[in-house]
Formats: sequence, C-alpha cells, structure tokens
Amino acid sequence: MNNTIISLMLSAVMAETSATTAPSPNIVHVPNSTMKWSKTVISGDANSDNTVNIADALLLQQYMSTGEYDGDIACFDINSDGIVDSFDMILMRQAIINQEEPAEHTYYVDMLKSAESIPERGEVLTNISEVETYLSEFIPDSTEIQTYLERYDDKFFEENNLIIMPFEQKYGRGVFYNVSSVGKIRPKRSRDMNDDIFISLEATYGAYRVLYPITDTKLLIQATVPKNEAQSGDNITIYDSYEIKTNMESIAYTSPDSSKEVYITQETTGDLSDIRFFLKTNKITYKALTFLTAYGDKPFTADGEWSVDSNGNDVFGNGKTYSLTWYDDHIAVNHKVQGEEWEYVSVDFNGDEIVYKSYIKSN
Repeated sequence: MNNTIISLMLSAVMAETSATTAPSPNIVHVPNSTMKWSKTVISGDANSDNTVNIADALLLQQYMSTGEYDGDIACFDINSDGIVDSFDMILMRQAIINQEEPAEHTYYVDMLKSAESIPERGEVLTNISEVETYLSEFIPDSTEIQTYLERYDDKFFEENNLIIMPFEQKYGRGVFYNVSSVGKIRPKRSRDMNDDIFISLEATYGAYRVLYPITDTKLLIQATVPKNEAQSGDNITIYDSYEIKTNMESIAYTSPDSSKEVYITQETTGDLSDIRFFLKTNKITYKALTFLTAYGDKPFTADGEWSVDSNGNDVFGNGKTYSLTWYDDHIAVNHKVQGEEWEYVSVDFNGDEIVYKSYIKSN
C-alpha cells in the first residue's frame, strides 16, 4: 500500500507518511445513567399545579386546535385510550364541574440486579400476591423482590392496579429509557377498546449514542393506574422509540489503573471503516479526539490480552489487528488495515496533540 493510498485512507487528516494536528475541541456530554427512573403524571393537570381546572381545559383546547403544548401530552389522555381527542375534553369538563379528584399515574423504570433472563410478556397485577408470584419467575434474589412488595403493598392495590413489563436494554449501563405514555390500543375509527395496553418508551441517549457500550441490561417497566383503567389479563406491548444502527459499534478500553478510558467507535461500509476516538474525561463527559477512515473491516475487538513492552509499558491488544500502549502521560493506539502485509496506522494521544503515523510490518 503506497503513500497515496495512505493519504486517502486517513481522509486528508494526515500527511502521506506522518502528521501532527490538534484534537477537535468538541466535548461530548453524555447523560449520567442511574439505577432507576420515575415520574408521576396527574390526568388533566396540564399546568402542573396538582389540580384540574379551567386553565387546564384551555391548554387542552389549544393543543387540540394547534397541536402545540410545551409539556408531556400524556396528561391530556384522560381516558387512557392512547390518543387525545374530544372524549378527553368531555371527561375533563365533567371532572372540573364535579370537582373530582384527578387520577394519578406513576411510572418507574428500574434496572434489575439479579435477573439473568426475563419473560417476553408483561402482566396487569391486581394484588400483592400476584406481584410476588410474577417477579419470582425471573428474579432469583428475594431481597430484590421485597423492594417491590414494599412499594406495591395492600394499601396501594385498594385503588390501583399495576402494569408491569420486563424490557431488555441493549446499550448503556444503568437506565437510559423512560416511559413517555401508557394507554389502551384501539382502532382509530371505533370507540371500542380492545384488550391491549401499550407502553411507549423513549431513550435518553445523547448525540453520540455509540459511546454507550453494548450491554444486556434488564429493566423492569412499571405503571400504576386506577383499577378501572387496566384489568388482569390485558396484553402488554412496548413501543420502543429508539434505534441504533446495527453496523455501528463502540468498545471501551480502560488503563490498568482505571484512571483513563478510551472509547473507539467503528462502522464499516463496503471496504471502508470509519473510526472515531473519544477520551473519557469524567463520568459523563467524553472528549471527541478525532476520526479517520481506513481500508478494511473493523480492526478493534473486545478480545485482547495484557502484556508489557520492552520499556515496561502496559499493552493491551489481540496480537492481530490492534494494540493500545498506556504510557504515564499519553496513549498510543495502533491498528491494522487490509493487506497481506501488516499496514498499521498509529494514533498517539499525547496531551493536547494527536500524532498520526503509518508503517508497514511484514507477517
């Protein structure tokens, strides 16, 4: 592979043999993950004053006329049928006239700690015994189950039922999904309800979604609703509003002392791989160091072994396509591109500088 190809391979970010350039000033802020998420929605309370009155009715009327509302439209779905229409307006007016107590819907998303597998079905639970029986099917830790038995006790079930659905989160540690709405699915041209309940989820991933490692996180989605809104035996469906491109992946590499972490994302299209480097600066911030385009398939893998070079520096790599050398004050990354000979590109993160180099190593 000659210098002309190397120049193309690095997409004009390096000279034909080597170059030095300053890193991108871009700072990527990643939302901090947590072990749980929750919120409470009061049906009809559009202005968040914990009551339902004429001010809320005016906001609902405005939304129905213009589609504009600066808030969570789930509060307008008074009858929990999945849409906001004139029937919700009628119910809101009746509630205001009769001075009815508004219904509350509380949503939880917890990260399960002990579950290794989860059922594909959700359930509507009507008492504490059903909660214990259902959770015991896939949560082996009785202490973890106890936290839900305390949350949903007998007093809770006097007025509420519990919609519950396990969910598999494919990316990111912690909880990155929240519940945007819960309601009934029904034909748009008919007022007849069917027995399906949908839970609409939204992900809170940042712009650089691939920074989140591929994981197999088990979540437990919960929605508390008044007893007349969901009955035992209803079918549960989840609408997941988030997708990640399947041919994009990210891998995290951590220094032996855990003080530094580099995320490398890579995506292969045809004969080219787009590779991006990010340096983790704290729990929720990544510095976008640089990116390049290389010939060949994705060179970085999650597999590798630790070794020590001749100068006593720790090295992590698979011995085939990549290696990372961790120095006291910088990191050197080498990765192979296609060819019978080992054509390497070196990206060296040295303080505020990034040094690109290329060299050939024979098999």
